[in-house]
Amino acid sequence: MAVAAMRGVTTDPPWEAFVVLMRAYFEGTHANLIFRRADHEQPFMTADFAAEVLAAGDPHAFYRPADDPIPYFRMTPLRVYGIEEFIDGQGHPFLAQFLAPLAMRALMIVRVAADNGLQAWLSVTRNSAEAFGSVERAELERIARLFSPALSLFGAWREANDQRDAYARVLRARATGLLRIDQTGRVLASESSTLDWLAAEASITLEDGRLSASAGSDQQRLNKALGRILSGESEEELLGLETNDGRRIELLFYRVCEATEPAWANATRAILYLRAEGRESLPSPQRIATLFGLTRREAALALLLSRGLTLSQAAQNLGISVMTARAYLRQVFQKTGLSRQVDLIRQIQASIAAVA
Repeated sequence: MAVAAMRGVTTDPPWEAFVVLMRAYFEGTHANLIFRRADHEQPFMTADFAAEVLAAGDPHAFYRPADDPIPYFRMTPLRVYGIEEFIDGQGHPFLAQFLAPLAMRALMIVRVAADNGLQAWLSVTRNSAEAFGSVERAELERIARLFSPALSLFGAWREANDQRDAYARVLRARATGLLRIDQTGRVLASESSTLDWLAAEASITLEDGRLSASAGSDQQRLNKALGRILSGESEEELLGLETNDGRRIELLFYRVCEATEPAWANATRAILYLRAEGRESLPSPQRIATLFGLTRREAALALLLSRGLTLSQAAQNLGISVMTARAYLRQVFQKTGLSRQVDLIRQIQASIAAVA
């Protein structure tokens, strides 16, 4: 049960196997998990119903919120309650119109509150006129205590994902895309949105894995800018191209390693950010490096993380191992005075907005 509780943090729906195990453990007809942050927020629920409950139709068709007598947010955390503590007699509408028709006459429920504000209610029902006994209530309390750290982890995981998604959306609005370039000038990989944009853009395209400008003069400027980056002559090159319909495209090349460093197949030498006219200014890795006293690689890693990439994805973009990326991240934390990746993303994003 404890293993299922921890594994359930990242499953979809959350804790599905855990709820199934909980119903089987108590030989119930129904078990569910409801979790939310505040009583006005729409709750999320993971539920498991026995065959006889499903045969009765949609279990929620009978549910009438106005008849629900359970004061969820007034329940004492980790105390197990029985339905008899909330209703008076068998004729109560919640029992007569909701629980009884679905063969769920007995119910026990417990509230779990995490430190980050996320709350959950574990409940089990069965088709019996007898209430759950003291031994069963003690077991549900024990399970709730096992579940508590998993709920805290889920809250932190969901918050980090929400923030990462938000930052990624913001930066996708700033830059059209991102490309990785090796020591020969060949494009190694890119985001799918970048490929889609290049496929629809006539002024600059990818041909045989290399950037190609439609105008000969633009191609010469592009080659010179990229050449200065790859040779180590320049750390950052900003190039503006005019499209056939009068729009402007900005290309920001950024060198992520020294030209004298050993090169191997598929090693990233430079990153290219692209921006279409009408978007906000491109983030500058050099500015981030200057602001926080970071090295070239550390600044590049911080910016990739701020785009919503995971550490593994950022390492791949930079052509380094995850272990090396972790070492860079530790240095970034030390120099910025931060200790969490979420805080770093927030700080980098705020800095980009300030200097853009």
